[in-house]
Amino acid sequence: MITHVIFDLDGTLVDTITCTIQSVESILSKRGLQMSEEFKEFIPNINRFDHIRQKINADYNLSLERKEFFQELVKEFSLKNIKLMPGAERLIKHLYDQNIPMAIATGNSKAMIDIIWGEHGEFFQKYINHFVSAFDDPEVKNLKPDPEVFLVAAKRFSEPPESMSNVLIFEDSITGIKGAIASQARSIFVSKLLINSIEHKNLIDKSALAIESLEHFKPEIFGLKPY
Repeated sequence: MITHVIFDLDGTLVDTITCTIQSVESILSKRGLQMSEEFKEFIPNINRFDHIRQKINADYNLSLERKEFFQELVKEFSLKNIKLMPGAERLIKHLYDQNIPMAIATGNSKAMIDIIWGEHGEFFQKYINHFVSAFDDPEVKNLKPDPEVFLVAAKRFSEPPESMSNVLIFEDSITGIKGAIASQARSIFVSKLLINSIEHKNLIDKSALAIESLEHFKPEIFGLKPY
């Protein structure tokens, strides 16, 4: 029986993937460079923005400093219109109406979360019990694919789940779904890009469900009230 739900944030509830790609494209464009398709495919599976900086430096023979890159990325990010992912609002409101407590477990930093909160803070504050940042939270020592951020998020509910098997986790990245599976929760892999990936078929098969969009989620599959 599902009693609690934990969401990843980036790419699962909000379309930060598109914003990240656009922001990095702007950073590269200012230096007379163009993002490759291979680089675009790399971005959805990062678990920290410094990995983007490292790849930029390696692929484009640059020497961007960490602080310089992050400040530029945050500035570019703040100019973007960050939208909720299709189906996110409907699903969250539906779970809320069923008295299912929800949390967010993200690998994003507080600086980026603050930008997202500027767009959708009122919505999340109303429906989401709490969020845990693997990047900033002192209790989380390991990033995804380690399950720690999900375990911390689960225990912080005012009434924690009896077992992680009572928790449903929504994730959109390979690193995230690995962590969700390792946490022993029921996991849903939400990815239009990777759902048919032969390379990751074994991992996808281990998740409870793989869907292209939150719009395709059917609550009744997990014993929840249907829409």
